[in-house]
Amino acid sequence: MSAQHTPGPWFVQRHQESSTRAITTTPGSAKGDIANVWAGLGSKDVEADARLIAAAPDLLAALIEAKEQYAALLADSLQKSHKHLVEQSPVLVAASAAIAKATGSAS
Repeated sequence: MSAQHTPGPWFVQRHQESSTRAITTTPGSAKGDIANVWAGLGSKDVEADARLIAAAPDLLAALIEAKEQYAALLADSLQKSHKHLVEQSPVLVAASAAIAKATGSAS
């Protein structure tokens, strides 16, 4: 599965004289801006929201790797007659749904 998003790492930087945070690929420059996070309706969550968005490429890569490793471990621990249970694991179902949401693919 290849990522179709702007490659990471992504960084958070504060726009001058503003509560807006930019998600950027190039620290200290607006040239690499991916998104802006505003303090709509007085929200105090701008910094936390920006950090979460900036972590998205790393989170997606980690989730894909963790899902693959967990599926392999689970498959190895089950008897052959129970291998179908791997696909039904709630953890793997949730991870697959999150990956599909992030990549726009079918889960």
